Formats: sequence, structure tokens, C-alpha cells
Amino acid sequence: MGSGKGDIDKYTAVVKRGTIVFELGSLDEVTAREAFRKAASKLPVLTRFVIRGAI
Repeated sequence: MGSGKGDIDKYTAVVKRGTIVFELGSLDEVTAREAFRKAASKLPVLTRFVIRGAI
């Protein structure tokens, strides 16, 4: 018999509510919002765009 361990199928991480996950620097706001909108559509959680100083 084998050791019972298969290949790694996926990785998971626990992220607490309110944690900033992505930071986009050196982009104008319009480009940053568009990039974030595209990335957020692929995530299974609700997301929010935050501007520095507005937290």
C-alpha cells in the first residue's frame, strides 16, 4: 500500500475580514479600478476597492 498522500490539488488560506489582499501601485485610478474589477470577478468572495487614506 502507498502512503495515502496524493498530489496537491489546491491551496487554501484563511483571510480575516477587512484584510487588504491586493495593493496596486503606480497606476492611475481608472486603470487600477478596471484591473481590480477583472480580478474580483474571479474571486468567490465580495470585494471592495479602497483608496489610501479613505479607510
